[in-house]
Amino acid sequence: MKGWAWGLFLLVLAAWLQIGGLNALLPFRLDFILLVVVCFGVLRGPREGLIFGLIAGSLEGGLTGSFYFLAFMVAKAVVGFLAGKLRPFLYHHGGGVIMTMVAVSTLLQETLLGLCFISSGLAVGEHLNRYLLPLILIHSLVAPLLFRATRPLLRLKVIRP
Repeated sequence: MKGWAWGLFLLVLAAWLQIGGLNALLPFRLDFILLVVVCFGVLRGPREGLIFGLIAGSLEGGLTGSFYFLAFMVAKAVVGFLAGKLRPFLYHHGGGVIMTMVAVSTLLQETLLGLCFISSGLAVGEHLNRYLLPLILIHSLVAPLLFRATRPLLRLKVIRP
């Protein structure tokens, strides 16, 4: 239960950072919620990652107030589930794999959201050029730091294959 309490605290903190003034100072918007979902999924497993992703997606959809509420929920749930499924692979090869996992998760989430935007008639071509590649790079650099910081908080027992 302590892991969930810390996870929800980190989720609220990530949401506050995401809608707060920190992202206004940067030339791109970091998705702190995505980083927390990936870390939680890796540290707690696929089932809990899926549930946490649904909670995080509903929080993000509610905060944005957009009509893409369901798209945020599905994207975060898929990312949390896949991060949990790759849990044994991550521990077998070391913590550096989290960078690749976050890059793939960012690409997956933005693809799902882009498909939703295209279906509603919005153009996403410029979005890919200006936003997606720097976001993948920054997320990949920030993820190992967040992963190492959240690992003791979420009470992880390392699985050795």
